[in-house]
Amino acid sequence: MLGCGPLADHLERRHGLPAAVARAHVAAARLAAGGGVAVELLLAVADVESRYQADSVSRLQAGRRVTGRWRSLTPAGSGPRFCGPLQAQAGRSWERCVALRDVRRGYQAGADELREWLRWTGGDLAAALRGHGCGWRGVRGQCRGYDRRVLRRVAKIKKGAQA
Repeated sequence: MLGCGPLADHLERRHGLPAAVARAHVAAARLAAGGGVAVELLLAVADVESRYQADSVSRLQAGRRVTGRWRSLTPAGSGPRFCGPLQAQAGRSWERCVALRDVRRGYQAGADELREWLRWTGGDLAAALRGHGCGWRGVRGQCRGYDRRVLRRVAKIKKGAQA
């Protein structure tokens, strides 16, 4: 995981992540980046979505959306589920949800989804982020400032990595 330096250092300082965990997130983001999806963008989405917790699961419990860590291998709630550090779509598949705990798979799935949203929104990054965060309702602007929160985190990550 060479070359993770300033970005991993920033994640360690800002979020208190262990060095190995910070390096794993940066390395996974670097592998998944491309096609209009920057490393810093992926790290910012992971910050907003899960605070870099690979075992984070958004699921339905008693008809309500619940988010947070779920360390067990026993299925969490019901679907549709969003899992892993970037809360990528797992649908009703608990197996996919558990697979997205692998940081590399989680970042790749999240990056693929962002690239697809970019394609659907004609390259409009803010709309693509809203789509990722809230689906088609978000693309139309109903996503409680999700895009602005992510883009603010991108700026903080870039600034922190330069410090």
